[in-house]
Amino acid sequence: METIKKKIHNQKVDVLCSGPSVKNFVPENRICIVPNRSIYLPQLQDQQYQYDYIIWVIGTGWKKKLILEWLIEICKALKVLPDAILLRTTKQNKGPVFDHAKTALERTFRDKPVMIDILYQHIKPYGLISTGMSCVKLGVDCECQEIVVSGMEMGINTKYCTSLTDKGIISKYGYSSGCSHLLNDISCFKGMIGAHIISPDKNSGLFQFLKITNNSIF
Repeated sequence: METIKKKIHNQKVDVLCSGPSVKNFVPENRICIVPNRSIYLPQLQDQQYQYDYIIWVIGTGWKKKLILEWLIEICKALKVLPDAILLRTTKQNKGPVFDHAKTALERTFRDKPVMIDILYQHIKPYGLISTGMSCVKLGVDCECQEIVVSGMEMGINTKYCTSLTDKGIISKYGYSSGCSHLLNDISCFKGMIGAHIISPDKNSGLFQFLKITNNSIF
């Protein structure tokens, strides 16, 4: 984690989630933080875009055998690999489960070295936040200069971006993300010191949400 903190400290970063607003987003910065299946987004996988550093944050399910197998299949299919993978956990200790996951993922990376670590975020006081919000919080905690966020819809639109659904990447899991983490994400926003550095995509639900609340959430 220290390597990542040094890499993104005082830098401008993009956080790309999987909501509809990300479809037409044009990368603005050289560093990207991305959750879960958003690693498949064309902004990361098309050669016309060239992020210098990609951090892939994976939700807490990685400890399950089926999820780990799914992650390995994703890694094999990626044209552009991330530079770092962070496995979310609510426990500080890595332990043998992390060691197993790290070894299994490393075997898929061909010739590129990819840094793998845990992203420890205490479940209190917000509850379990979404992996997208976890990416934003990572940028805030590492004191980035600016965090440009696209594809985060805050329940205003719960559909996934067609860049993912049209390719069948998300369809078998359902077309709607629902609002399962919304209240926790709002609580996290409210409690984040430094949230003023977040710059939401004007086409996103996050932008509309902040307009509705008159930015009082901050």
